[in-house]
Amino acid sequence: MADRWMHAMTAEQAHEQSGYIGKALRRREDVRFVQGQGRYVDDIVLPGVAWCAFVRSPHAHARIRALSTQAAAMRPGVLLTLTAEDWAKAGHGELTVVHPMSFSDGRPMNAAPRPAFARGKVHHVGDIVAAVVAESRFAAEEAAEAVAVDYSPLPAVVAARAAVKPAAPLVHEQFGTNVVFEIERGNRPQTEAAMASAAKVVELELANNRVSANPIEPRSYLCDYDAASDRYTLYATSQQPHYLRRWLSVYTLHIPEHKLRVISPDVGGGFGAKGLFSTEVSTVVWAAQILRRPVKWTATRTETFLSDAQARDHDTTARMGFDRQGRIVAMQVDTLAALGAYLSNFAPSIPGNSYPQTVTGLYTTPNLHLRVRGVYTNTVPVDAYRGSGRPEATWINERLVELGARELGIDVVEMRQRNLITRAEFPYSAPGGRVYDSGDPPALLQRLLTLADYAALRREQARLRANGVLMGIGLAAFVDKAGTGPSANLAQRGALHGGWESALVRVHSDGKVTVVAGTLTGKGTRSHSVKSRPIAFASRSTISASSRAIRIKSPSATGPGGRARRRWRERQFTAPATGFSTRRCVSPPMRSNARTAISTMAAPCSKCAAPTARSASPTSPISPTMGWGCRRTARRVSKSPNSTIHRIPTIRKPCISPSSSSIPRPAASSCAAFMPPTIAAWSSIR
Repeated sequence: MADRWMHAMTAEQAHEQSGYIGKALRRREDVRFVQGQGRYVDDIVLPGVAWCAFVRSPHAHARIRALSTQAAAMRPGVLLTLTAEDWAKAGHGELTVVHPMSFSDGRPMNAAPRPAFARGKVHHVGDIVAAVVAESRFAAEEAAEAVAVDYSPLPAVVAARAAVKPAAPLVHEQFGTNVVFEIERGNRPQTEAAMASAAKVVELELANNRVSANPIEPRSYLCDYDAASDRYTLYATSQQPHYLRRWLSVYTLHIPEHKLRVISPDVGGGFGAKGLFSTEVSTVVWAAQILRRPVKWTATRTETFLSDAQARDHDTTARMGFDRQGRIVAMQVDTLAALGAYLSNFAPSIPGNSYPQTVTGLYTTPNLHLRVRGVYTNTVPVDAYRGSGRPEATWINERLVELGARELGIDVVEMRQRNLITRAEFPYSAPGGRVYDSGDPPALLQRLLTLADYAALRREQARLRANGVLMGIGLAAFVDKAGTGPSANLAQRGALHGGWESALVRVHSDGKVTVVAGTLTGKGTRSHSVKSRPIAFASRSTISASSRAIRIKSPSATGPGGRARRRWRERQFTAPATGFSTRRCVSPPMRSNARTAISTMAAPCSKCAAPTARSASPTSPISPTMGWGCRRTARRVSKSPNSTIHRIPTIRKPCISPSSSSIPRPAASSCAAFMPPTIAAWSSIR
């Protein structure tokens, strides 16, 4: 282990001497993950935690004639049952679509947001009708099976094309239609005229099948409510903890935003499915507030399939016209996009915004007519997962170009070379509504052909086919619209969310640089990012330590008020040695390969009699009469003379009883009681 550490340090020092620009960086997170040392929400266990289980509909469409939780409430260990009626009595709100899409004629879309609990009817298999909270997970799941629901099944519609037929069952009767919105882009008369005069027109009917997420780590939420301070700490498998905090505050539970802290530890796979506002999280937070104790829920594999956001599910008729030289003269697309039984946060904007903006890709397309209709079906709601509209658009475009090349007898590479936007045409106004500011697609294609040795691939293909072996060669060109754009632009389009990010760069006197940015753990970001755990309270802290005092300076990650919060933190962490802040230490212990300077002295732990690490000075903000827990809790490490960025030491689990939590928080039953608030701040930053 020591040799491995020294080797890693040698590599790091070599990088520092030779520079980082243009060089591959060693990934820092891989070792702990492959050794099973990741820290996920389900790994976090708080004292007295209760478990939540949900009752889900087995029907795609049915009326709820009767619902009774009495039998479930009488089961051993059951603490609480919740239904739509309880939700309404509590005065809670509902999820709001943060990027709505109106009809092209100005009418608002037919919005049916996804509710926390179905009321009156269920609209898809897996729709939530009740929740049960019990002392253990098994007790909660068994009690959920005892909830009695009398369903009256109704006709269901599960295909986009079937949803717009005249006699189709209505998912939401109040709208009188299954159409959510209808938009048109481009110029229909000009496109039809260009099609009529085209030398060749190709047409395809394409069904882009629905896909579902199946991350290694299922979604999980754990909420701890502190009744004394009326504050919530939510651990969530979320790709967007700041959004999640805001949505809980503004839309569903109406908790003051400053009283809710959202922590996203390691997230085991997401690709968008963990970025939306899931229905279960509001119930978990609400139950914790009612019971005054931590409440947890982790999805089963079945629940992941029945509840996580899905994607795609398009039914498209597309045409493309070419002149005699194989150049595109027009493109016409008619798409039905199934959005599921309810609208999730971003669902309408995927086919209504991202899809139109990228449908013509990197090809010069003089004329476009695009019609998109979003429709309700009795299926799981969709959201931004694995591409969010762009793969669907690219597939349509590339299939048409490929088919045109084959029918005109032109090589597929030559067909693309004739139609790619040239460097001289930039900035290019795409008919889908966006302006491409710069680029050189032909040069990119030529580079690709050189790297792949396209001519050699064709020779190999011919040789194999002569021997009866089929070998295919795939080629595609696409535009990736990865951001949501400036906030002002979003507001003009009716969006209820921002598109901004912030960053802070500090250049130190020794030439080192500290960068503070809002990034998420995963995909190697720890190798080039200073922040790998997003917290919807404080983005990042730079910790400086000495033998006499420890101060934490935390810039804001959540907008205005950062200076006031910074002053509040400095007051809290430099409080007199006579007591602790009333704020509880709730963050999980975690590892860091950074080094810091901590001066410690040994003293016996009152719980296990093991030596403890304690403040070395009575002037320290940590009380000299209270230890930090046994040496399994805090390890003495030395300061690196080459580093001015001091971060967290390795913090191990405190000495606790088997029934206690592995999370350090004040509790008289264990030496975790001696973990000061400073450790909480250290634990929340990696």
